[in-house]
Amino acid sequence: RRGRGGGGGFGAVVEKETKTNAKKVEPSLPDVPPWAPVDLLAFEKSVLGFYVSSHPLNDHRDSLARFGNTTIADIQKLAGGVEVVVGGMLTRVKTVITKNGRSAGQKMAMIAIDDGAAHIEGVAFAETYATFAPLLTSDRVVFIKGKVDRKRESPNIIVNEVIDAKQAAQELAQSVRIILRDSHEGTKRSSDQGADEEDQSVYNGSLRKLKELLRQAAANGSGGSCEVFIEIHQAGQVVTLRVQGLRVKADGDLPARVATVLGTPDCCELMGPPRLMRGTSASRVMHDDSVSQQRIMPASEEEYCASIDRY
Repeated sequence: RRGRGGGGGFGAVVEKETKTNAKKVEPSLPDVPPWAPVDLLAFEKSVLGFYVSSHPLNDHRDSLARFGNTTIADIQKLAGGVEVVVGGMLTRVKTVITKNGRSAGQKMAMIAIDDGAAHIEGVAFAETYATFAPLLTSDRVVFIKGKVDRKRESPNIIVNEVIDAKQAAQELAQSVRIILRDSHEGTKRSSDQGADEEDQSVYNGSLRKLKELLRQAAANGSGGSCEVFIEIHQAGQVVTLRVQGLRVKADGDLPARVATVLGTPDCCELMGPPRLMRGTSASRVMHDDSVSQQRIMPASEEEYCASIDRY
C-alpha cells in the first residue's frame, strides 16, 4: 500500500537519489609528464609481451648498417672462423655455470641476437662474460664482435667483445669522410681566372678551419683511431684526398662539429669496418672493398697528401 503523506512515497526516494547522484563530481586525472620512449617500450613489452608504438631497433638502423661488417642473414653463408661485427637486439641471455676446463665453476652466457631481419645464437665464454656482463641483458641493442662457429648445423657466433650501440661511433668507426663542395658549382663565372682565384680562397678558408678542428680531435683522442678522407667536388670532378700523418678519435658529435665549421649540413660521416662479402662457396670470404670504396672514396681518382698543412 502507498504510505500516507507526501514525503514517504517511491517518487520521493527516486528524487532524493537523483539529487545525490547529481552532486557527485568525477575526480580529475593528475597532470604528469609522458613516459620517455625507452620506458614506454619497456612497459609495452612487460605488459603485452611485444612492442606496439615502435621498436628499439628503429633508432639504430643507420648505426647497424654503418658499423657492422655483415648482416645476420649473411652470416649463414660465411665460413667458420671469419671475424664478424654485427649489430642487433639481444632477445635472449641465459647464464650457465661452466662445468669443465680452467673456467669450471664460472659463469658463461648463451645469447640470441636479432637485427630485425634475422637472428642468430652465440656464446660468451667465462672470460668474455666476466668482462661484458653488464651489457649482456635482454632487449639491449648492441654490437657483437666475434668469430663464426660452424660446428653445429646452424652457424653461431663465439663472442669476443660486446659494444653498446650508443658507443658504436667511438668504438667501431675506422675512417672519417668529409665532403667539400664548390659553393658556385653549376653557376657561370665572369672569367676562368676569377673563378680559380675565388675557388682557391673558398677551399683554403674551409681547410684552414677544418685543419684546426681535426687537430683538436686528434689531440683529444688517446692516440687516434680513424683515418681522414677529404672528398672535393669541383666543376663536375671529384677528387679524394687521404690525409696521411693524421688520425682522429671519432665521437658521435664529430660530424655535427665539422658541418658547423664548414657551414654545410651532412658533409661529414663516420665509416665503420669494410663490409664482408661471400664468394661462391662458404669457404671463400673476402672484404668487399668495392662497398667501402663507394662509401669512402667514390671518386675514380685518389690523391695522397703528406699532411693537411699543405692546404
